[in-house]
Amino acid sequence: MLTTEAANYKVPKPKATEEINHCINQLKIILGAINEEDDRKMIELENFAIKPLNST
Repeated sequence: MLTTEAANYKVPKPKATEEINHCINQLKIILGAINEEDDRKMIELENFAIKPLNST
């Protein structure tokens, strides 16, 4: 869809592809940050996990 819009505005396709790839990379960075935050929260939860009664 974005390439069609780019074609309508007569943006050279390599430039449109470069911009799309840049957006994809930015999203990967954002998603990676979200996943890292989730990992930190999981570690915090594990630290407060209830241990079995027979643990020493």
